Amino acid sequence: MFVLGWEIDLFNEVLDLVIYFLTLTCVSSFCVFRFEREVQLMKNLLEGYRKALKATQKTFAEHTAHCPQAVEPFCRDRCFGIGGLVLSTTELEKLRLKQEEEERMNKTGD
Repeated sequence: MFVLGWEIDLFNEVLDLVIYFLTLTCVSSFCVFRFEREVQLMKNLLEGYRKALKATQKTFAEHTAHCPQAVEPFCRDRCFGIGGLVLSTTELEKLRLKQEEEERMNKTGD
């Protein structure tokens, strides 16, 4: 069979177009696959964070049940309504010593 030159050129153009569309679909399907994979990874990560948060909350609840908080909190509210007053360790130590001294005075006074 005898093939003309223009038929070869037309065949090459069609072949180039087919290759071009195949690469587009492969690239787009690869991008879709990659996107779906990333979404799945993000879902798994979020689920892991949820489980970790629930476990932390459960552990914290158990801890607070076994170890109740002190009567005097570290943070006290001011009268001004500006916010909480955070005591430094030296201030906490001074308060503790003052309370111990008051307790000794109360014991000796009884």
